This record gives sequence, C-alpha cells and structure tokens, in this order.
Amino acid sequence: QTARGALVTRFREPDRTLAEAFSRRWTAIEEETYDWARRAKLADALEAVTLEQVRALAARLTSAPRLAVHVFGNNHLAAFGENDGSGSVAIDSWEAWRAAQDVWGDVELQ
Repeated sequence: QTARGALVTRFREPDRTLAEAFSRRWTAIEEETYDWARRAKLADALEAVTLEQVRALAARLTSAPRLAVHVFGNNHLAAFGENDGSGSVAIDSWEAWRAAQDVWGDVELQ
C-alpha cells in the first residue's frame, strides 16, 4: 500500500520546472501518443487496482508459456525436422503462436 501511495502521489505531482513540463509533453509527441492526461490515468488505475488483482496477474504471468528464439544458418535447416530432446519446436508464424497463447485471459487492461 505504501509503494502504491507513493506512486500515486508522484503521478499527481505537478511539474516543478518548465523543463519537466516540456519533457513530459515532448515525450507524448515523440511517442505519438498525444495523451496529455497519461499521469492522471496511471494514478487512477493504481488507485483502482486491488492486491488480489495483482496477485492473480502475477500467478498467470509466472505460469505463462515462454518463447525462446534461436536463429540458425542455412546449414542447420535439416535439424528442424529432428527431435533433439530439448522440447524445442519450430514455429512458422510467431503471430499465430502469440495469438494461441492465453497469457492475459480475462484480465482487462485499460
């Protein structure tokens, strides 16, 4: 609770200098988000989240499938058809693999 309160306070703090104000606004322009209320939204989200929601998300993430990428040269293409005992499989489309993973499930991100 203390850490959450400190973050909320930090996000709600007004800019102390012109440089801070410029930097925060320039980041929104540079990242093309144009979200001038980002800090207030983060503070609101932090205040709304419960400890149980954080624990549930942490439990899901620690049991989520992992993707390790290994890049091989052309001389190793034949090895993909063989079972080397590592449990590795070749993935033809990372988009399809990612879409098939149920990492976030019913967690709503705002």
